[in-house]
Amino acid sequence: YEICACLVGSEMCIRDRGTIMSINCKVGDTVKASDTVVVLEAMKMENAIHAGRDGKVASINVAAGDAVLEGAVIITLA
Repeated sequence: YEICACLVGSEMCIRDRGTIMSINCKVGDTVKASDTVVVLEAMKMENAIHAGRDGKVASINVAAGDAVLEGAVIITLA
């Protein structure tokens, strides 16, 4: 069973539903592909969601504690 984020253009979206446990960046931050930007809990497991590419955080569309569904855009990178 695998939970990960996918990149659609410059947006990161969720491939499975879960709860946002923490957000480890803020708008304006420069992130590297390997940086953990969000921790998502699904099926009682915490999953680190990495940026997936280098970029600058343009928007964050979720908050800690939010329930997210598959396909939800969580972060947009510029």
